[in-house]
Amino acid sequence: MVFVRLGLTNVRRNMGRSVLSIVGMALAAMILSSTLPVAQGYPSEAFKVQRQFVGGDIIVYPGKFRPSRADISSGDNIEWNYDKLPQDILSDLGSFHSEYFLQGFLRRSSESANFISVDEIVKTGLNKKNYVAGVSVYQSVPSFIRRIDEKGTDQAWFSPLRSRDPVLDKDMDWDEIITAGRAFIRCDDGKPHCLVDSRRPALPGYQQLAVGSTITVEVPAVRMDQAGNYYFDYTNRKSYDLKVVGRYTLPTRVLAWQSEMGDLMTEQLYWTTPQVLVPQMTLSRMWYEASGGLPMPVTELAIRVKNLAFLENNAADVASLFPQHTVTSVPAEVEDAWSRGQPEPVFRYPEPLARPDEIRQAGAPMDLRGVVVLITYSIAALLVASNMLIALAQRRREIGILKALGAKSKEIMMMVLSEVLFVSIFGATAGFVLLRSASLWTYLSNRMPVLQIGALTLSDFFRVFVTTVLFAVVFGTLPALGTLRLSPMDVFRND
Repeated sequence: MVFVRLGLTNVRRNMGRSVLSIVGMALAAMILSSTLPVAQGYPSEAFKVQRQFVGGDIIVYPGKFRPSRADISSGDNIEWNYDKLPQDILSDLGSFHSEYFLQGFLRRSSESANFISVDEIVKTGLNKKNYVAGVSVYQSVPSFIRRIDEKGTDQAWFSPLRSRDPVLDKDMDWDEIITAGRAFIRCDDGKPHCLVDSRRPALPGYQQLAVGSTITVEVPAVRMDQAGNYYFDYTNRKSYDLKVVGRYTLPTRVLAWQSEMGDLMTEQLYWTTPQVLVPQMTLSRMWYEASGGLPMPVTELAIRVKNLAFLENNAADVASLFPQHTVTSVPAEVEDAWSRGQPEPVFRYPEPLARPDEIRQAGAPMDLRGVVVLITYSIAALLVASNMLIALAQRRREIGILKALGAKSKEIMMMVLSEVLFVSIFGATAGFVLLRSASLWTYLSNRMPVLQIGALTLSDFFRVFVTTVLFAVVFGTLPALGTLRLSPMDVFRND
């Protein structure tokens, strides 16, 4: 115990270097903590409006839209084509990645899927995953709203029909975004009812649709070519009358900027679409009549998870189930879209700030978390090693006196280890507590049981603690090995 107290005394005597070492280990512990599952999650209310409209927390798009580095650098003879998505094959890609429909993108020639088959979904066993709360499909059909204005002009607005599941929408609190009328209820399924965006007039050429009014939509006939691809015959349309039972609004974010006069300006943005939402069974009946009984394709898959605390880890697991398709979490998709000025229209915010000059095709990000953690820990450990090297050089005479008084090498090593352990334990604890305290709301907001939160926190702390202490002990004791081999006479001779 005497030598342990000496080690702790040395920590106090060299407070400046000790604090620097503690900060280094704390930063390393914080970076390691940021790679743990809780750091890959979100509070329960994060991006709620977007998740409500998408119908889930994770999106699966058919085909590969984000090539990885492995895809591009593969030695296989893969032919890459410049392609555009047809604008009548509808999904949320039209909102988040309009460039795929307008400018085009690169895709492998072997990947031309615009749909996800039901058999493929079933084979993955997605519903058996313990984190999955539900799965919904994006099904839609292009349509036009026909209307005669006051001047007698026949107008046609492109307004795609999109199916909604009344039960799912109730679970996802759709009542919160209804601004007039009501959301769908179970008895609406199969009836000619619809919901529309209350912000439609903000789109060029579109007019407001009142709750209680009846609109006429024209749906083109659906055909299938010899290759098994769907296409729409716009020369052959069938009309349907739909009653507007509600209007919704999708407020997303507030942008702030400074005017030329120095005033702080703000603008509330809204995700605005011309889509007309209809109950699931209603759209299925329309599709059946328009296609003559062809199976209805799935152009997007939305997966709801039980909580968002591990969302990005869940998304990575789903990606392993659908290697031929593009998988992303809704928060990640929204943040990526925001970086490209999508999907909300901007009216007052300065255009140069709202949209980048150049939009590039997004690629699958490389996972460099392990590399970053290793580099950070190596730097922090080297900082501890340099601290110990300087400290031992200054205490050579002290070590020589201790040896002359009969102290053994293992006892002096205990003194060194006590100093290293204090620095690493304090740094690991401080780094973990600081980061976990900031992210603890992710657990609490998702209403996870307290016992489960405690068990996960202890498990994560153990991983961070062991890793931090191990690096510090290995790098901190190496400088001491050479010093401990010196005899008292060698120390005093060179002093």
